[in-house]
Amino acid sequence: MVKISDKNYKMVVFKNRFFIQPDWLMEILNDYCLKPVDRLIYLCLYQHADVHTGECYPSYSVLKMYTGISNNKSIKQGLDRLVQVGLIEIIKKGYYDKDKKISMSNRYRVRYPYPKNFIMEDIK
Repeated sequence: MVKISDKNYKMVVFKNRFFIQPDWLMEILNDYCLKPVDRLIYLCLYQHADVHTGECYPSYSVLKMYTGISNNKSIKQGLDRLVQVGLIEIIKKGYYDKDKKISMSNRYRVRYPYPKNFIMEDIK
């Protein structure tokens, strides 16, 4: 478990679930000159990411549901822009298995742009 030493949090609610979004995160995202779509996608990935590794693997359907973005092209363009600015990394491309008739999602690594005065402590 990780304790985050920052008193400025916002609660963001998604279908009776929530995650803590630090105020500084939005300030830092402003520095990247992202489109609103990109911010929504980043926050969705941020919410789904493992706290230790930063890895997550939401499908396009999950990204669409949580962000309200209606088409795959907009999701893809937003992901591409996030990769371009270095906020995420696609560590394994998804694929479709014709034999099993299943789709596998991309695996992402979310990069956390912590502010300079940020302190993170491990809790045991």
